Amino acid sequence: MKNNIKVSIIVPVYNSEKYIKDCITSLINQTYQNIEIILVNDGSTDSSLDIIKSFKSDIIKVISQDNKGANIARKKGIDNCCGDFVMFVDSDDFISKYTVEILVDYLSKYKIDVIHFNQTNSNFELKCNNYNFLNNEEIQQVLITSKKFNSLCSALYKKSLFDDINAFDYNISYAEDYLVNLEVLSKVTSMLLIDKKMYYCTDNSESTTRSKNINRILKNFDELIFVYNKLFEYLNKWDINTTDNRKKVFNTILDVTRIFIYNILRIDDLNKKEFINIMNQYLNRDLYNKIREEFNLSDIDNSIFYKIKNINTLKNIYNKNYKKIWKIRYFLKIKDMIRG
Repeated sequence: MKNNIKVSIIVPVYNSEKYIKDCITSLINQTYQNIEIILVNDGSTDSSLDIIKSFKSDIIKVISQDNKGANIARKKGIDNCCGDFVMFVDSDDFISKYTVEILVDYLSKYKIDVIHFNQTNSNFELKCNNYNFLNNEEIQQVLITSKKFNSLCSALYKKSLFDDINAFDYNISYAEDYLVNLEVLSKVTSMLLIDKKMYYCTDNSESTTRSKNINRILKNFDELIFVYNKLFEYLNKWDINTTDNRKKVFNTILDVTRIFIYNILRIDDLNKKEFINIMNQYLNRDLYNKIREEFNLSDIDNSIFYKIKNINTLKNIYNKNYKKIWKIRYFLKIKDMIRG
């Protein structure tokens, strides 16, 4: 019965010559046989396509397109796959050879739309048998409060969930996975979380999330604000736009904002005036003003910066940039009282 379940593994590929061989090898070595591998070459300019073509296997399908981004590549893969369920693997990562077999075993036991598993950058952990079912309301709360659904590569999805969705069409490259999950998981009635580490994330210093390029960081910041504005739309759509849920979202926004500020502080040649101008521009946007107005806060804010000086790995950055930091506090006007 379980061998009748076909799984499509979709891999968007862009300039991944260092990693793509290990990625594909991990997929063709899966112990579960009823799979297909859809490799979507997203306009690579290195030798990625040549490496892909060197693999001769009936279960591999190669598609090429001009460079349009990972989400458009994933959509292309979905449109060209024939699996009952789909999963996504980034081209610089790889999975345990038992991953698909373990997931299909759960599918054969339970009627579920999505199975979520864990990622790792150390060792696979497959023996843990802890699992948890989530209904629609519980999924919504995880989407609001957790980073668990920030990646499309941590789950196996029923393919039909991707019918008629719009999130792949947004031209963003940061938090695009979360945006897709917002729309897809809104359709889910039953989801299984399993406590197994079956997906290996490569420590790629060239990743979008590791950039020290100011223009790229600010583009990511713009896109993140767009995504969180979308989340507020979903609070209304789900009919859960309560003060408590908005507070949860606001706290998540503040935590993520700190990360962006950390990244900006890491740029050595950014002077104080430039830094202040950037903070003034971004932290006076409607999203942050909504937080101020919601909680009637007028005092000078410490909430985004209070953690910086207490985190050991950031102490040097904080000390070096202290004169930049204290100026911004006049633009924020959000208190820690929001964390009640």
